[in-house]
Amino acid sequence: MKQDFSLPPAPKRPLGEVNIWLASIGLSLGLIMIFGLLGIIVFNGLEAFWPKTIHELTLAPSSKEEQPLVLYAGITKDQTRHVPADPAHPGSTARDVREYQLFTGSKESYGQSYRYVDAHNVTASATPKGLLCLERMEGGNTLVKPLELKLASGETIPAASPEFMEAFRRVLDRETDLRDRVKTIDTRDIGSVNTRLADVRLDIKAIERSYDIREENGRRTAVPRKNPILTDMDDPAGELDRLRAKEEQLNAEYARYTAEAAKLRAQQGRDSLVYALGDGERKEIRMDKIVYGYQPNDLGFFGKCGVFLHNLYHFITDDPREANTEGGIFPAIFGTFIMTLLMSVLVTPVGVIGAIYLREYARQGLWFRPCASA
Repeated sequence: MKQDFSLPPAPKRPLGEVNIWLASIGLSLGLIMIFGLLGIIVFNGLEAFWPKTIHELTLAPSSKEEQPLVLYAGITKDQTRHVPADPAHPGSTARDVREYQLFTGSKESYGQSYRYVDAHNVTASATPKGLLCLERMEGGNTLVKPLELKLASGETIPAASPEFMEAFRRVLDRETDLRDRVKTIDTRDIGSVNTRLADVRLDIKAIERSYDIREENGRRTAVPRKNPILTDMDDPAGELDRLRAKEEQLNAEYARYTAEAAKLRAQQGRDSLVYALGDGERKEIRMDKIVYGYQPNDLGFFGKCGVFLHNLYHFITDDPREANTEGGIFPAIFGTFIMTLLMSVLVTPVGVIGAIYLREYARQGLWFRPCASA
């Protein structure tokens, strides 16, 4: 009997191909959703650093006794709000009302930095040039109309002068340099001296706690106390003298750095900016209280790109201010990086050792079933 040794016909589609396609589609959709969500977050987040146009808005008064209110504001939202029918007024119907979310800054004057305004209450709108957006050390940003710059020399530069912005930037750069120099002295120099001074004082207390140093007949002796902290010191009295001399040297260094910082602080705040809010209120601010300032209505596209990069850079590299509501996020980024690095250093060896044990030494049981060898 003749036997048929021919192979069965190959399937038209390889086994498992449908599952592979379904898995690929699911993975692709997941990646699209993840990157789409990240894109939305990045776009909306970066939008906050883009310089917004400052509008001069005139709002209708809420009563006949009041005057129209003029605000310098940036429009952060333009949306529609649904207003339901009022049961107390028969015949009223539900309607949609257009409203703006305005950023005005100057919360010390207005009580808040943001406010919502119905579009029909805006009776006039303009975008005049020359308006300033000021980032302040305290109180958040503010939108103002500059009037004049008062210099320490007694010179006054009006805002209408062509030299105003150049002088404003020059004074602001000088104040920024002074602020950075004072910060360097406070954090690096004085901080280093304080650390060394604290160590020296601890060593002095340890010797005084361990030995009773006396001077008898022109000779100094060191008698160990009960339960001493330090033992077997060859010359406790000499070491104590050396530490006290070092303490005096560090105190003198501390006084020198403190005097240098005080001298720099005395040079701050000599110049000031006089400005007006939209309602006409006149104010004056020292230039050392200003972090940054620019005129968004006077900038072109590339000028706005420069402001955008400046805001983004300082947001990443600066320390926070105003209870973490202003300034940058560098400490948070640095802390997260260090935490991730430490976790990687600690977890990686444990994970490798665990993987080797499970693969090479662990026996098959209820809790572990090793994979088949490749």
